[in-house]
Amino acid sequence: MRTVYSGELHVSYMQFYVDSRREFGEEPWDSRAGQRNGLCGAAVPGFLFCTTGLHTGRVGLTVEVHEDAPPVAECWEEVVEVSFRPAPPAPELIVRETSRQAAYWHGVARGLPPPPTAEELAEAERRRQEAKERERAEARERAERRRWGGRIPSERVLAAGGNVMMLVRLDRDLIDVVDAAGPAAQRDLAGWAARRALSAAGLDRVGWIAAGLDAVDRGEALAGPLADLTRAFERLFADPDVPHTLVDSTDSRCDKVLQQAMALPALFGAAEPNPLRAALDALSHAAAAWGSAYPDLFAEARARLS
Repeated sequence: MRTVYSGELHVSYMQFYVDSRREFGEEPWDSRAGQRNGLCGAAVPGFLFCTTGLHTGRVGLTVEVHEDAPPVAECWEEVVEVSFRPAPPAPELIVRETSRQAAYWHGVARGLPPPPTAEELAEAERRRQEAKERERAEARERAERRRWGGRIPSERVLAAGGNVMMLVRLDRDLIDVVDAAGPAAQRDLAGWAARRALSAAGLDRVGWIAAGLDAVDRGEALAGPLADLTRAFERLFADPDVPHTLVDSTDSRCDKVLQQAMALPALFGAAEPNPLRAALDALSHAAAAWGSAYPDLFAEARARLS
């Protein structure tokens, strides 16, 4: 025999616990479920729920390790046996019962429903995981709705990508109007928006940029200095024929935005292969070129689509 612990401990509400679980958590109140004895609940692996005769105060406790079952001392008023550690699992036993209080707690334990089976536990865990996934999915959907100004657009808009989020901030409803217009109207709108952007910035009178507008109207790819956006901007800033005008931002927070730099990307937006993306990109860049006057541009776009 080896004594592991001998001393006193404080009990409250007639109970104390022995917990050898790797991760401590809340006390499992179902630890007597399915038992005959109510003094030592052992239905939860690694946890003992012990009931004392004293409601609140200090009680003596001795923990001993035996190689074999020890004899039952005559002075022990209540004796129960449960499986815990290191002994192998065995049926619980009420070895001695002498008090009405012990009889009461034994009756409480026998009135509890049996613990869930392994299959029931697995099913409950599956349902918990499904509920968590539903909560995560609902949270993602709420976040996506907020990102899209209160409602998520069609799969066509989601797949198109591009600079559409600027339009969410400026005019969320216009996105749906353009989406419903169909490919032919979207392609027409893209070319129109690019011309309105470049015209506002005076770029439609610059030869190499005007040639790009004509190429977009013919459905041709941009070429030469317009073959990529980086080269186009280099040419834009180096060309003495390019005007330099300032415009305020769409939110009116800044009044020193270079209008030509805002307008040029509208041409590249209009050249996008996807008609929906072309229309949305050209509109968003045209709005930047128009600055705080963009509502007038959007009103014209709606009239063109009606």
